Amino acid sequence: MTFIPGWNSVEAAAKWHRGFEIAGFVAFGLLLLFEILAYVYGNRKDTLVGIADQRAQQKMQSEIDTANLEVAKARRAQKQAEEQAAPRILAQGQRNAIVVALTRHASGSVVIKASINAPDARAYAEQILAALHAGGWTARVDNAMFTGLDTSGLWITVRDAANPPAAAPVLQQILNSVGLNIRAQIDPSIPGDETWFCIGSKPIH
Repeated sequence: MTFIPGWNSVEAAAKWHRGFEIAGFVAFGLLLLFEILAYVYGNRKDTLVGIADQRAQQKMQSEIDTANLEVAKARRAQKQAEEQAAPRILAQGQRNAIVVALTRHASGSVVIKASINAPDARAYAEQILAALHAGGWTARVDNAMFTGLDTSGLWITVRDAANPPAAAPVLQQILNSVGLNIRAQIDPSIPGDETWFCIGSKPIH
């Protein structure tokens, strides 16, 4: 086997023996190193896969949460639209409370002004008219067209804030006490002895 280097020489054979031993140790060391690196990178791979899965789950949950928010928003909008479209009604409890409160005061006179631009204003005015009559007050309903910056909701109009008709503050207090949220306005053009209870368009909430 002369084709093998150092095969026929003691010194050469010893040299190659020592070299192969060193090479074996080096190879064994590299094997250990590669095994360690494989273990480390395997763990890193698992970590990255876990991070990717977590991010995917977070993204999916975010999309689900966004979709749920949009659904809730749409439902609120639908509910608000339904509430906005529903006509205003004087609840029975409100009516009874108004009648009882009115009977505790001297009879007053009120002109109810119902906006012709609000589809439910006239019917609502008739309900309040019935409560006023049941409480012993004099009242009538007129159709009206309101102008100005705010023609929504309910308000009482008098000619002079310093000297209003006696019925005005009483009516405002009673109606506010049952949750109708009545504001006050001044109009110098109306007759001084009249109290106008105005019903504008339904407020948008």
